[in-house]
Amino acid sequence: MRETPEAPSVSVVVIVLNGAGSIRDCLDALTRQDYPRDRYEVIVVDNGSNDGTVELARSYRVRLVHERKRGYAPARNAGVQAAAGEIIAFTDADCFAEPDWLSELTRPYGDPSVGIVGGTVRSYVPPAPTMVEAFIDRAGFTAQGAPRADGLVPCLVTRNVSYRKTLLERAGLFDEELPTCEDVDMSRRVQLLLGAAAVVAPAAVVHHKHHDTWHKLARFMRRDGYGEMLMAARWKSHPAFQTSAAGELRRLLRQYRAMLTYLLSFAYRCVRSPLDRKGLSHIAHPVLWLVAESANVEGKLEGLIATRLLWHAPSPALWSESRIVPDRPARRSEPGHAGVPGFET
Repeated sequence: MRETPEAPSVSVVVIVLNGAGSIRDCLDALTRQDYPRDRYEVIVVDNGSNDGTVELARSYRVRLVHERKRGYAPARNAGVQAAAGEIIAFTDADCFAEPDWLSELTRPYGDPSVGIVGGTVRSYVPPAPTMVEAFIDRAGFTAQGAPRADGLVPCLVTRNVSYRKTLLERAGLFDEELPTCEDVDMSRRVQLLLGAAAVVAPAAVVHHKHHDTWHKLARFMRRDGYGEMLMAARWKSHPAFQTSAAGELRRLLRQYRAMLTYLLSFAYRCVRSPLDRKGLSHIAHPVLWLVAESANVEGKLEGLIATRLLWHAPSPALWSESRIVPDRPARRSEPGHAGVPGFET
């Protein structure tokens, strides 16, 4: 009888800043995983919360790490450095995972060529969603990236992704010079620089709680547009992602045309509404698209200015050669609860 191979050890990293309103569902879901409990740990990286998040996290069987340097990349790096697992799995404080998430997310690692596994991100729509929540659900803004024809997965985000820890270390960890899209950059570096295969595991599911106000929607889309230009500047010369300032400006012009369409659609629906009786949500739909598109365009314009029309990007040569992880000051951490074999601090 052939022995069943032992499940790989996993460190689940959740970064958070003032997430008291959402992280409870996230941590509840992580405690209900069907993965062997002695083979995974949960690391919560607090990035300076002052809303009770830390006290809430302490009530769970997790390791709590404090990272004073603000930002997605510094917080994720703190989690990676504290991790004891062979596999590092990431999810966000506003997400909650299905019970078999870890089992499905680690299954592809039976193939030694696989270095990254991304899962499925589904919308969580509350029983009485706001207009913005319902819109984001329909628009699919938070969906995970899909493989291209050449096998490359160009955009794997940390709402639902895992890496072999050794690859994160060889890649130099997340780039702390990037204010956003550090996860997209890492997924590309590990595939294109280190030659690791990336796969998507559709059955590894997390549910994402959407932004619920117009302001949060605009902020999210603006940051997304800015990040797109950072990635365009960094990767514009790589054969897999060649682009130019002229090409990006043409894309912006198409977005401006779309914005005009949304305005016309809004005007038409306002006129037709008394006849159609489809309600306020129907009328507001093109306005929400206008808000999202205009914020995305604003972020892209800011990104084009920051990168000097794609001529400059933070650490632009990162993808051209591997680098050794620099020595970093230790992050302050609190020990987790006892009784997790292999993960005692």
